[in-house]
Amino acid sequence: MPIFKFQRLKSNRFITTPFIFRLAHKKGFTLVELLISVAIIAILSTIGVASFQSYNSRSEVKNVALQFTSDLRKYQNAMISGDKNPLPGKTDTCVAPGSSLSYIAVYIVKKASNPSQLGVWVMCPPGSATIKTIGVWPDPKIAEVTDLGYIRSDKVTGSCGSYLYLIFGTLRYNSIFCPSYFGTNPPIERAFVEFSKGTVKERVYITSGGIIYEQKP
Repeated sequence: MPIFKFQRLKSNRFITTPFIFRLAHKKGFTLVELLISVAIIAILSTIGVASFQSYNSRSEVKNVALQFTSDLRKYQNAMISGDKNPLPGKTDTCVAPGSSLSYIAVYIVKKASNPSQLGVWVMCPPGSATIKTIGVWPDPKIAEVTDLGYIRSDKVTGSCGSYLYLIFGTLRYNSIFCPSYFGTNPPIERAFVEFSKGTVKERVYITSGGIIYEQKP
C-alpha cells in the first residue's frame, strides 16, 4: 500500500495529499502577535526620538555656552595682550581715571522685557564708554538664560539678580560685582551665567582669578 496518495492536476504534475493538507492549514500571525509587534516598534521609536531630542538640546546649550566663553576670552585676551580695545582701528587706552590700572569691563544684564535673554556690553574707561555691544543673546528658540549667580569662597551660592559686572585687568585686578552681594568677607570666588533648554543646563564660570570655563551645574 503506497504511503502517499497522488492526485493528477491539469498540468500533469502530481502533488501529495499531505502537502495540500499542510498548505490548507498553515497559520499566519494572530491579532495579538501583530498588536505586540506594533507596540514594541512604537516604544522603540519613542525612545529613539526622545534620545535624539535630548542630544540635540544638549548640543545647542553646549554650543551657546562655548560661544559665550569664547567671547569673554576674546575681551580678556585683548586686555592681557595690551590691545585694550578689541575693535579694529581703535586706540583707546582703557585707563581708569586717577589710576594706572587698565581694564576692560563686561556688563551682562538680563533683558527687562525678556529675562531669558541677555544684553551684553563691553566698556572701556575712562567714562565707561561702550566699545562693543554684543546685543540680545541668545535666541530663546536655542537656549534661555536661567540665572546670573555667584559662589563665595565658603561655597555658598546666590543669585546676582538682574546683572553681572566683570572687570578684566591685570592678574591682580580682576573683579566680579553682583548687586545682591557686596560683601567682601567671604569674597566671591566665581560668578556664573547659566543657560538651559528644558532640563538641560550648562554654566559659564568666571573665577576671581580670571579663569573662564564652561561646566554643567
